Amino acid sequence: MRYYSYGGRSGRLIGKAGDLTIYARTYNYDDINHENEKSTDFSFNFSYGPLTGGIPEPFRFDINTSGEKINYIKYYNYKIRNIKLKGINIKDAIPYIERINGNFAASYTICFLSSVMDALEIEIPYELKMYYIIEMELERIRNHLYVLARMCEPAGFNVPANMLMHIKERFSRIIDITFGHRYFFGVNQLKSKRLDIYKMINVYKNEINDIYLNLLNSRLFTDRLQDNGRILDDDMTGPAARAAGYKYDSRYDFDIFYYNDTGYEIKTDDSGDAMSRFNVRFNEILNSIDIIENAENKTGDSCYNILDGSGTGLTRVESPSGDVAFYLELSNGVIKDLKIHTALERNMKSFLKSSTGTIFTDFHFNFESFGLWAADEVNII
Repeated sequence: MRYYSYGGRSGRLIGKAGDLTIYARTYNYDDINHENEKSTDFSFNFSYGPLTGGIPEPFRFDINTSGEKINYIKYYNYKIRNIKLKGINIKDAIPYIERINGNFAASYTICFLSSVMDALEIEIPYELKMYYIIEMELERIRNHLYVLARMCEPAGFNVPANMLMHIKERFSRIIDITFGHRYFFGVNQLKSKRLDIYKMINVYKNEINDIYLNLLNSRLFTDRLQDNGRILDDDMTGPAARAAGYKYDSRYDFDIFYYNDTGYEIKTDDSGDAMSRFNVRFNEILNSIDIIENAENKTGDSCYNILDGSGTGLTRVESPSGDVAFYLELSNGVIKDLKIHTALERNMKSFLKSSTGTIFTDFHFNFESFGLWAADEVNII
């Protein structure tokens, strides 16, 4: 293990991974005592979720309300899965890892392989790091486009929503042409090749920027996002944290892939509301395109065969929603223990907290702005 040390609290809190608590540079087995839900008197409550024709993710929200104002929310996830990974070898584990959340397959698999290399104390080749960066930034662009389109729909802005979804589909097809699968399934091993993808994606940069500026000029749209779901706590990750002014980004404070060589710029806002989260995601899309331009010039052919070995590794990457961390124990090339931290743990808590005091008709804007995925909640057995 080269990047982390055991004990103490060094740097910002990343979150829980099984019974581990991970910080920026250390990990330990202590508990985080989260504040309990504060119950208030309410006139009635109701369940809102996929079974009632609501949100597409398999969450159920029990909303306590006095009619319009939300008193508090509790959530239940219908899709908590048990995934058998302990006792299998590295190669056989990859298809399971990349399908934990197919939308984040690149982030998850790259984080896992980085943990393998960390456990074996092997440096990832520079060309491979650039290759990984391009994958993760393409994944970020696609998922940000999806979240932004989802934020447009509740306001009835179907034209920009469909335009964003069209661009998202174009990016998925570019990924498919370049890598062989639109969700990077079966793509990630310890090898890379020379890429020439920037010219295919740069044609959409101005179109994305125009959509963003047109939405900013619409008071009907911005009025629904401003001051909606405002939260400035530091108990967040990803775009949600950066929208509150925190420079929380694994590309910034855990740069094992050399993002500094690619023109990466951390994008923040300061209001901590749905509008700020909207701004951060759009700005990150534009920066990701620039990152890809710089990184592709540094890609090249590289290949590394994983040797059977033993050790402990802990690495993290910045998924489109925030920190993903893998703690891995290997024994002769076989997974002895694996613990995963995802962005859902902290961002769901922050979403629920930010919803208190808002009105129900603004629920969708706030929920979509956090980019929450039920698939991120898994049990590794």
